[in-house]
This record gives sequence, structure tokens and C-alpha cells, in this order.
Amino acid sequence: MTKTQTLQSDLRLAQEAKNNVIKVIQENSPPLEKDYLTLGKIVITLETLKKQLSSRITSSSFTKVSHDTNGNPRYVLHFLSLLKEGDNSDTLNNKYNKALVNAKPFNGRKFHNKQYGGGIIFSSYNLDELAEDLNNFLEANNTL
Repeated sequence: MTKTQTLQSDLRLAQEAKNNVIKVIQENSPPLEKDYLTLGKIVITLETLKKQLSSRITSSSFTKVSHDTNGNPRYVLHFLSLLKEGDNSDTLNNKYNKALVNAKPFNGRKFHNKQYGGGIIFSSYNLDELAEDLNNFLEANNTL
């Protein structure tokens, strides 16, 4: 087999694999209505996106920023992570204030900085424990 024949064979196999993946996605997907997002040939339902966005807070939800003046590590969390899922009626300012109220018991404060808009800052040495405490608090107060 020559190099060209090998490349053509590999290309044919890759195209067949791609077609098989698309076929499996189409066969196993629920019937779509208007609530879907198309990314090329990949279709994502908005319900799936909502579930992913409303998932629990993890240590990867935080963004590391510079240490404070005493050398303590600081992390920023977007305020929408601290709100309940269906809270769309308020203005953006009211939503931010509600998120601040939820963050206060864990020493969460407004992040007054241009590097991260809409952030609430926490100072913590144990990020996993902070995330778990936030999740427990939000579930107990029925705000998640």
C-alpha cells in the first residue's frame, strides 16, 4: 500500500466514524422543539444546559485572584451561582444583592475590581470545604 492509499483509507474510516457518531446522537436524542442550540452538527437542548449551569458549586467554580495584603488566598465566584434557578423576575442589581446576602455568612464580599465582573470574593485555605458549605447553605435555605 502506498502512502496515498493509506491516507485515503484513514480518511474514509474517519468519515465513517463521524457519520456513526452523528447517527447515534440523532437516534438517542429526544424530539427537539424550539428549545435547542445547534453547534455545527451537535445539538444541545436548553434543558441540558440549564442542568449544567445550575449544578452544585465545586472548587472549579471559583477563580483564583491575587492574595490579600496578609497573604491569604482569595477566590472569586460569580454571583449567579448563589441564586436559585428560576429567579428571573428581579433586576440585575437586586439579584447581585440577594447573592451577597447568601454569601455573607461565609465572609463573601463584593469584588470591587475590573478583572472579574459580577464577582463575590471569598478568602479560604480550603476551597472544597467552602464549596460544600455553600451548597449545604443554599440547599437548606431552598435558594439553589
